[in-house]
Amino acid sequence: MITQQSIDAVKEAANSRIVEVVSQYVELKRRGSSWMACCPFHNEKTPSFSVVPTKGMYYCFGCHKGGDALKFVMEMGKMTFPDAIRYLGQRLGIEVTETARSAEEEEKKKSREALLAMIEYECRAFEEELKTTTEGQTEGLAYLRGRRYRDDIIATFRLGYSPKQGNAMITKAQAAGYPIARLEQAGLTTVDEYGSINDRFAGRVVMPIQNASGKVVAFSGRSIDADGAVEKYVSTPETELYKPEDLVYGIYQARNEMVKVGKCYLVEGYTDVISMYQAGVTNAVAAVGMELTVGQVRHIKSYAKDVTLMYDSDSEGVFAAMSAIDKILHEGMGVRVLMLPDGESADTFIQREGKENFEKYAEENECDFVTFEARVLAPYGGGVEQNRAALQKIVSSIAEVSDGIERELYVNRCSQLLGISDTIIYTELDRMS
Repeated sequence: MITQQSIDAVKEAANSRIVEVVSQYVELKRRGSSWMACCPFHNEKTPSFSVVPTKGMYYCFGCHKGGDALKFVMEMGKMTFPDAIRYLGQRLGIEVTETARSAEEEEKKKSREALLAMIEYECRAFEEELKTTTEGQTEGLAYLRGRRYRDDIIATFRLGYSPKQGNAMITKAQAAGYPIARLEQAGLTTVDEYGSINDRFAGRVVMPIQNASGKVVAFSGRSIDADGAVEKYVSTPETELYKPEDLVYGIYQARNEMVKVGKCYLVEGYTDVISMYQAGVTNAVAAVGMELTVGQVRHIKSYAKDVTLMYDSDSEGVFAAMSAIDKILHEGMGVRVLMLPDGESADTFIQREGKENFEKYAEENECDFVTFEARVLAPYGGGVEQNRAALQKIVSSIAEVSDGIERELYVNRCSQLLGISDTIIYTELDRMS
């Protein structure tokens, strides 16, 4: 249990620095003695969320949520009271001391730590299989060599291999003292049609999924079969430790560079992240799961204020970019788009071109979201119906921009590209607000 003295110290510090605390999640703008933003707890176009530093409080005049810095962190981070105290103590440089936990708290903590320890063991076992066994080297390592990954990059991203024998890793973990119930709890097993329990990632290259502190919480297994007879990727199902909607692949490796340069490249796949990193572009990350979520955007925002979407130019990549734009803008972040040449992925492009040519390409081809949406929805100027559809989508994106100056610049850009007057665009904006 956290001591009351520590709780009081953290709450006092957090409330006195509430603007700093809230700014980790929301872009605040000063308005007199308070700070304002669009509320992170509900969708709105006009800022009604207020932070008053002299009182150490926040309040939304729209949804009426309010409280102190601690409550805000608990709400935004979906944290328990103790976890929020520990998080704020670490972030604000305040030592948090604890006495003995309750039996229930101690059991929960032990369960979580045991699960993390078992997953870490399994990660090391996958790495060992890749490096030291004949099958790992001839199958897994050969595949990674085929992708031209260096040993240092394989180590940095902790890539591994799971043997083809259906229960080899289960047997190994049990011999090390880990019960099968723990493996099942971590999502590392599957049950076949005959009721047999097998390794989830058998015969696959294994990519650990780490949280921002570097803890391995899940895995993704990549098929190495060339015939495509099995599903290309298999991932850990959601568990106590693994909530895909809040995780970003590569964030642990990329976070320092993201903070340094203030931006990141958001790519489609895990191999894209790895290849970008190997080429020297160390601020690339990818969404965990099928599509970018609001939770993932907020996670990225903790380390960078701008995002460049770098997706494939096929229809799926274009759709993913369209979907991501509004989510990123809604969180008060800047977003630009860099579409790759036809048939290219970030992986293939950076491996062929290298960092210098990639940066030159990015400088020449990166564009703002209005230009991107206009090119996609109304190519070559477009006809009346195309321009109408393009206008509606672009305006819906511009409506997510809270800064008045930026919004006006995007309106002007939209007017130039579609040949539609500013007045009509502003009318559409008012209609959507």
